[in-house]
Amino acid sequence: MNDVVARLAQIQFVDPDGRLEVLWAERLGDGSYIVLNVPVHVYGLSLGTRVQCTGLTERFLKFERIVLASP
Repeated sequence: MNDVVARLAQIQFVDPDGRLEVLWAERLGDGSYIVLNVPVHVYGLSLGTRVQCTGLTERFLKFERIVLASP
């Protein structure tokens, strides 16, 4: 597996209206991830936001909290 692909993950976000949005993120190795997309439906996040996630399925992670807002 390519090293770049191994660092990528997909995170599911659910907005207050129940809409699901999936964003790409980069694994940082300390259990946190950097958001690599511009969210459309999820507010309070932006490109570069550092987040913490838990496992949801084999393919997706579940957003838990913001670790550090985007600069």
